[in-house]
Amino acid sequence: MLKLEPIASDSWQQWLDSQKESLSINSTNLESYLDKGALVFSFSDYVRIEAERHPDMLLALIQFGVLNSPFDRELDKAVLMLPDRVGTEFQLMQALRRFRRYHMMWIYWRDLSGQASLEETCGHVSWLADNAIQFALEQAHKMVCEQLKQNQEELLPLVVMAMGKYGAEELNVSSDIDLIFCYSDDQEKPSNLRSLELFYTRVGQKLIQLLDQRTADGFVFRVDMRLRPYGDSGALVMSESAFESYYLEQGRDWERFAMIKARIVTGTDEQRTYIKSILKPFVFRRYVDFSVLDSPREMKRLIQHELRRRNLGDNIKLGAGGIREIEFIAQALQLIHGGKDPELQDRKLLTIMPRLVKAHLLDEDSVSQLVNAYHFLRLLEHRIQGYKDQQTQLIPDEPELRDLLGLSMGYKDWAGCEQDLTSHRNAVHSVFSDLFATAESEEDNEDDVHYHDLWLAAKSGEDIPGHFDGTDLLPVNEISETLAQFAGQSSIQNMGPRGEQILNHLMPVLLSHISKFDNQAKLFQRVIHLINAISSRTAYLELLKENLPALELMLELCSKSALIAESLAEYPFVLDELLNPLLLHDPETSADFDDLLRQSLSRIPADDIESRMDALREVRQTQLLRLEAADLATVLDVSTVGERLSNMAIRVVEEAAAMAWQQLAEKHGTPDISDTADTSLTPGFCVIAYGKLGSGEMGYSSDLDLVFIYDAEPGQTNGLKPLDTRNFYVRLAQKIIHFLSMRTRTGVLYEVDMRLRPSGNSGLLVSHIDAFENYQNTEAWTWEHQALIRTRAVLGEERLVERFNAIRRSILCRERDSEALALDVSKMRKRMQAHTIQSIPADQPDSRDLKQSSGGIADIEFLVQYWVLNYANQYQELTQYCRTSDIITALKQVTDLDAQELDLMSEHFLSLRQRINLLSLQKRGVIEQCSHQTLADFDQVQSIWSRVFGDLNNED
Repeated sequence: MLKLEPIASDSWQQWLDSQKESLSINSTNLESYLDKGALVFSFSDYVRIEAERHPDMLLALIQFGVLNSPFDRELDKAVLMLPDRVGTEFQLMQALRRFRRYHMMWIYWRDLSGQASLEETCGHVSWLADNAIQFALEQAHKMVCEQLKQNQEELLPLVVMAMGKYGAEELNVSSDIDLIFCYSDDQEKPSNLRSLELFYTRVGQKLIQLLDQRTADGFVFRVDMRLRPYGDSGALVMSESAFESYYLEQGRDWERFAMIKARIVTGTDEQRTYIKSILKPFVFRRYVDFSVLDSPREMKRLIQHELRRRNLGDNIKLGAGGIREIEFIAQALQLIHGGKDPELQDRKLLTIMPRLVKAHLLDEDSVSQLVNAYHFLRLLEHRIQGYKDQQTQLIPDEPELRDLLGLSMGYKDWAGCEQDLTSHRNAVHSVFSDLFATAESEEDNEDDVHYHDLWLAAKSGEDIPGHFDGTDLLPVNEISETLAQFAGQSSIQNMGPRGEQILNHLMPVLLSHISKFDNQAKLFQRVIHLINAISSRTAYLELLKENLPALELMLELCSKSALIAESLAEYPFVLDELLNPLLLHDPETSADFDDLLRQSLSRIPADDIESRMDALREVRQTQLLRLEAADLATVLDVSTVGERLSNMAIRVVEEAAAMAWQQLAEKHGTPDISDTADTSLTPGFCVIAYGKLGSGEMGYSSDLDLVFIYDAEPGQTNGLKPLDTRNFYVRLAQKIIHFLSMRTRTGVLYEVDMRLRPSGNSGLLVSHIDAFENYQNTEAWTWEHQALIRTRAVLGEERLVERFNAIRRSILCRERDSEALALDVSKMRKRMQAHTIQSIPADQPDSRDLKQSSGGIADIEFLVQYWVLNYANQYQELTQYCRTSDIITALKQVTDLDAQELDLMSEHFLSLRQRINLLSLQKRGVIEQCSHQTLADFDQVQSIWSRVFGDLNNED
């Protein structure tokens, strides 16, 4: 058993000895602190370290006498409060963090020394959060008004809503705070303010920064905004009218659970009254509402998401019989009956519990068990968090720390504490299971004994094929070696108890479901690779174990796509998307993706480039999975897929360029762009997309063909380390390429190809617009003019984009000799085919290279490009389009080309692109055995090619 004395007394006594001269209280009063100080220093490294770093704070708390008295919300000790005024933002952040440090030392002291009740501790932390938010919001409002030159008095305050435990004033000692922001749109917008949403978004961002940003002084509170309407993809702030519309039309059951505890922290009386009038009918229906029991999965999804996000195992909050189950019991009964019984509409759990007995919803014994367990678990939670001031509900692994935890709970060691913990959790889970049994174990019937035996045989090293010979299960002979290798790995054999338990439950269910697919052996190979990749991350295994629909959807996607299987294995964070299959079959539009990206970046400081790039990659990988799944489900046509992939790439390029510009500007300043309004992300700079991105026809494996152009007068940037203008833009281009193509744990954004720039690989990385125009007019080859057809500016200020468009139009509309043009196009096509076409297997005479075989995609693209260059002088409208199918439509409208042949080419082109996308999802090449109709289409296009180019195909 761990002894307290050697841990405690030394460090506490050393602190007392070091502060003798500063202690101005008499020895009698000091006696009351001696034993308590030893306890607190033993149970909290945080308090001990902070007392050593900032002895003045603990001294002040001792001298004011507050440590031995219950917390008084009407505190009047000036040194323990926030200042009336602050100077700089740095001083403001210091004051907030000092305020937090004072009170956390006070809170931990009383809690760890056993002097504070649970209600006092939670109330004190919640009071601390209220005061920090109100003060920080007042300062944020003032700062943004000064930045935007607004009168503070003309704009109403931002409404801050506290959610979860914070809303109920039940915050634990090291909790984040869940917030929702909204603002009144029933106010007059100042004439010089662009929009109210912009103003309040900036206020919200500044408030989060003041509270959440970690500095040398620490942080105030971690801020979580995911409970707001639309979650991470929603706007950071929402107007009151949009807020009302959302909860009237779109609010979900899990949001009703969340809103039970909602409390308005800031705002005018009118704003508070209005928000309450919106939320009450949303949360509490006027009838007895048993519908909430039909939809617990969404609530469970949030719990599991939290588990995965923090990579938790045995957890007293989220595990079976934990704090969350107690809360869920109370909240579910509140939602069902609260509309009819106003007494059940309170936010505080301990207030609600006896009322559940009074309403005959739970018996006294069950409520007594739940309340006792709640007190025990919350106290244990505080003891766990108090040791390092860390937000965790995990019982430590180290035996010494467990014994110390047991001591802090009043036991001799951990064993006694664990016994009572198990008893409490079993009691809670029993009540929980009785209430929600039907929602708790949907997959139990799937655990077929044969698949348990198969998995156990693999783990024990038995002869799997011999053991299961003659059974009608999976193709055991085909999977046995891989299954045995997986089960025999040291990482699997030596998993912790929790991981082993989850895997032993998951694998039989997984094998059982794989047996329902046609391509069982291939699917097994893909899925076992995924399981192997996440085997060390128990939370992801838990996701698949606890969510049968997610498991089934994962198997369906992996069955149809090797690419998706590899992506899930490489980027497990996208597994979250499997919890909401509607998102996969109805993916967001480009506008939604833009909002999702914006919201994901909104909480990350602008100078934290690494975190912003990781967020960029994660959002892209998530959206990519959605598009791939929708494609497999034939929800989207190939043109829409290409357009969305292209729009996603453009947004990514914009963000990469903005970050690159910011980095360079901070270090070197910016060029002098005298004739621009400077509204562009990158003044004087333009990104030109060629190829698939230029035409909006990207596929899943497309790279980015880019060309960079600038237009600025020679000179130097205006920073401390100036660069000449051209070098500045060269470095900007280099950074953009680096951000897009660098590979990290969250993957790579895009491969970037710069070979289409003037003079190719030997040319400058960035061209002045004048040089670009001169090159296109005097040096460019015909194939470079062909490439110019599928180009567009995807980033750049308006004047530069217009200049590029004018150059492109002028080049494409140049009068050309038809025969010479045909010869150039034909030669280039022949050269390309010789270098890129893949050989067709001898035993597959009906196979074709969908891109390069005669009559395939490349022939169609070259034909279309030839016609544009040949006819654009007469029909300038042909230059308006970049996408091949749009150009074919325009050719049909303005030229005398055969309309039926053009229709055939368009349909064949789109069909081949669709097939290439599906082959890409299977990680197969572009060679495919074709149907008779597809072969006939190849022949038809080849015939058109031969008629247009004639004998030129045979010329060198």
